[in-house]
Amino acid sequence: MKKKIVLAIAFICVAVCIGNYFYYATPHRFDIPSAAKLKIFNGTTGQSLEVTDTEVISRITENISAIEFERGKKEKIDGYAYTLTWYDADGKVIESLNLLGSGAIIKNDRRYTSNGKVNVEIDLEYIDTLFPPAE
Repeated sequence: MKKKIVLAIAFICVAVCIGNYFYYATPHRFDIPSAAKLKIFNGTTGQSLEVTDTEVISRITENISAIEFERGKKEKIDGYAYTLTWYDADGKVIESLNLLGSGAIIKNDRRYTSNGKVNVEIDLEYIDTLFPPAE
């Protein structure tokens, strides 16, 4: 009886280890469906804007969706470059991401870092152009 319990615990431990390995080792892509609106909050200046232009939404969405990310550990952040929040036609949130820089994202307190293999960077320069120049 004790042998079966020990084997069951060992099997569970091995399964958890394998599951964790594949969870963190498998590249992650953010699959963001088409959105009716995108809110962008600039974490540096405090400015925010709402974008409804489908070309602008598509360009930002396609850029982020094309990048392969590696999952990192959960962590709290003190600052970020931008928060992007996509909304559907009914005003429901589809996705919300905090951009730390051109190669890192925080979602639900988990860091995702570009793995450098496919479309390495988020186009922050384009997002910068959407905001009016500082006075």
